[in-house]
Amino acid sequence: MGTHKLFEELITKNESDILDFKSEFYKKNDKNDRAAFTKDIVAMANTPRTGSSYIVIGILEKDGNKEFQPLSSQIDDVEVQDMFLKNKVDRVPQFIYHPVEYKNNMYGIIEIKLDLTTASPMTFTTVADKVTVGVVYYRQGSKNSEATGTQLSYINDWFRDKSTQPLNNVCDRSWSEFFDAVDSFNYQSKDYVLIVGNAIEDYTDIEILGRIKWKTIIDFDRLSEKGGLYEKINETIKTCGNYIHIDDSPRSLPHNPGMLWYFASGTSEQPSTHEYIVWRQNHLKDFQEQVQNIAKDLLPSYCNVIIYGFNEIKFIRAIVETFGDSFNNKIKFIYIGDSNFDDEFQEDYDYISAEIKNKVLF
Repeated sequence: MGTHKLFEELITKNESDILDFKSEFYKKNDKNDRAAFTKDIVAMANTPRTGSSYIVIGILEKDGNKEFQPLSSQIDDVEVQDMFLKNKVDRVPQFIYHPVEYKNNMYGIIEIKLDLTTASPMTFTTVADKVTVGVVYYRQGSKNSEATGTQLSYINDWFRDKSTQPLNNVCDRSWSEFFDAVDSFNYQSKDYVLIVGNAIEDYTDIEILGRIKWKTIIDFDRLSEKGGLYEKINETIKTCGNYIHIDDSPRSLPHNPGMLWYFASGTSEQPSTHEYIVWRQNHLKDFQEQVQNIAKDLLPSYCNVIIYGFNEIKFIRAIVETFGDSFNNKIKFIYIGDSNFDDEFQEDYDYISAEIKNKVLF
């Protein structure tokens, strides 16, 4: 595709993991601007994708609208290459500058090429402005972010095998609110527990849940092994190096890399307990004991409890109150879905809802 045609195509799109707009070029004599330029290039290069990424120079995007701010003079590729702080990073990504003339005005495109030869993400090796040595920066939507937890695992997987589904395909814009809510799965300072019900409506891309390092999954779907979440993600969990311990009786959490999958409503061989009053009579006591065991194993670490797949508030109330009693103030609840239940719990608990736009989850 010619440069002019590429420019015309890019200006019809919004900023994303693989596209950024800049109203002007970075200041070559400003060390902080050079650091920002280097960080932008590295972040683009580290972002899993199927082709090149682009930074368009001479356009300001604000609230989805574009304002054309042409360059006063054109830049050449040598100047752009010299802007990159080669002595600050462990290696230099492949990028090139394309000058553009559009409607008698000057613009530019920086193309960050897809490098199939590298096996690990790039990092800064020396201190620079607003960067941390050793951190993997990547592009998340319209901003640069530090890769941690699940994102870092995906990036490392992608660098090892470029056929791995790109992060921007799996973690589209509908994910952003959820990732913010769970602190991007920061395993160093928090533990994560998934509680799943029997009201999952869409299993699209659900295997991502198997890549997350859950301390335990509490499953209220007694048919989970026969078409439910367990059947969908157990192989992914094992592929990621975790052993699954299945139980429907209270027990302590297994040692790493083991993970407990606890069936809070029994298994498929047992009578249905979908009705809350039946579940309460048959399983609430065991559920409370299991949560106490989890608290003993995880405290004093801070715990994020993700609640997903429920459409009956009585179950959510039992979950929140039981975990809240066991963890006191060392817990945060993230309900995946709309915010209809927020008022019920926000006064007494650190409870938020994270609506995944256009999807039930992921």
